[in-house]
Amino acid sequence: MSLPLNRIVKDPSEIIDYTVNYGPWLQKTTTGDTIISVVWKVPAGLTKVSQAQNNTTATIVVSGGQLGKVYTLTCVATTVQNRTEPFSFELFLQAK
Repeated sequence: MSLPLNRIVKDPSEIIDYTVNYGPWLQKTTTGDTIISVVWKVPAGLTKVSQAQNNTTATIVVSGGQLGKVYTLTCVATTVQNRTEPFSFELFLQAK
């Protein structure tokens, strides 16, 4: 059984950042493991303006999108100990 994705409302004119906190997942893994890289999968219609990461979080700044559409973004984090963890969320484009 799969859980529903987190859904976030975004206005098409907004340029906004979204942060994924991998801290709780990292605490369940081997002590001292941290994020060394992230890859964001951004669907056509949205623009990745920038991205950043630190030891426990990954942030993306996105713009664009078409009113009424739902976009699924996925972040795949890789750790020092070569573990990977995907996290997906949905952006619902709605006028604010």
